[in-house]
Amino acid sequence: MEEYSKKQQIFNIVQQVAHTIFSHNPRISVEIYGSVSMGLALCNSDLDVRIIWGWELRKNEEKRILQALKKAIQQALPKKSLIKLIPARVPIIKFQFFQCECDISILSETTQHSKGNSELIRNVLNIDPRVKVLILAMKYYARYEGIGDATQRLLNSYGWTLLVISFLQNTSPPVLPPLSCLLDGSVTSETGKIYQGSAFKPSSSILKWLKKVKVPNTQTCSELFQELCCWKVFSKPSSRTNITVNVISGEVTIAEHSMQFQFHIADPVDTQSNVARALNGPGWDKIHKTMKL
Repeated sequence: MEEYSKKQQIFNIVQQVAHTIFSHNPRISVEIYGSVSMGLALCNSDLDVRIIWGWELRKNEEKRILQALKKAIQQALPKKSLIKLIPARVPIIKFQFFQCECDISILSETTQHSKGNSELIRNVLNIDPRVKVLILAMKYYARYEGIGDATQRLLNSYGWTLLVISFLQNTSPPVLPPLSCLLDGSVTSETGKIYQGSAFKPSSSILKWLKKVKVPNTQTCSELFQELCCWKVFSKPSSRTNITVNVISGEVTIAEHSMQFQFHIADPVDTQSNVARALNGPGWDKIHKTMKL
């Protein structure tokens, strides 16, 4: 069974179960998010699914809803399937089916703005075909080298995606514009897209940016990947690293003579949120040493 077909069947099970046991809530919806939704999933990538409840929930309500969902999914899966409720900062249900792992979380309406991340990244991929190739290459490399697991205090998959985008904004000539160019009204609440059909429709801000660049970047994906691995962001150990990455403005700020480790990758939808919050000093040192090889 193909990877996509597996994930689609799992999603269908979760969606059907959720709508059945929570039929009293007409505002509930179920959606795929994360790398699968962005079109950036690797082979054997987890399937991330979230239940959007429709109104704000207290922490104990989230747990109660997830417990009910866990029980119902357990009944819908083969008897030997292992399903767990993980009481993390954001509680999730985790299970495996068709040799594919699935994580389910719950989202209240008040935080639903985060769903814009997937749409934004999909729009970025339409700007230049090399973007997707570079992101997937970096994600494969991070997985192979063991530097892509946030549970090990390293950088998560989304963090690597944003770092690649930032690199492509700051290489010379740049491949990508600041993502603020995608937020000038070209992404509408009605369509949620900045293109029509299969043809990409650049916004006026992107057209202005293209005029400023003048000389387009003609490097191959291989050349860009080699340059990425030598990027200045990876040049210092944790004892001298204080970096802020913002793909909306396209800026990378590197504090000189820093004596305290800090690595902040601003979430494009919520710039106060740090996508790299799990990363610590020893985790960064492992990334630093790996990228120097």
